[in-house]
Amino acid sequence: MLDAKIFNGDVAVDSGGNALRLCGADAVFQRAVITLTVPRGSFVYDRALGTPPFDSEQTEKQELCCLEGLAKYDYKHFYIAENDGSRMVFGVTVNDESREEEVRRYGSVS
Repeated sequence: MLDAKIFNGDVAVDSGGNALRLCGADAVFQRAVITLTVPRGSFVYDRALGTPPFDSEQTEKQELCCLEGLAKYDYKHFYIAENDGSRMVFGVTVNDESREEEVRRYGSVS
């Protein structure tokens, strides 16, 4: 898997203005963050991207919605480490490497 690196909401570039690239586990981790940040149906170019809407108070439903959004990616384990309603810290394992990332759900990205 090959992807452009996203940094502060924009494509990261090198000193020559070329997009930096991610591959392997780094690309999967980045796609997991994007998928969990975006509400499903809000990205005009890929309506299947993201997770279904969920109430931040319903932890069990929230985890199921996250798992549904991540189903197409190659990961081994997913868990929610923290959740305070406005932000969520999740952990995911890819190729025997685990990382925890912070996610804040926003509105439409179209």
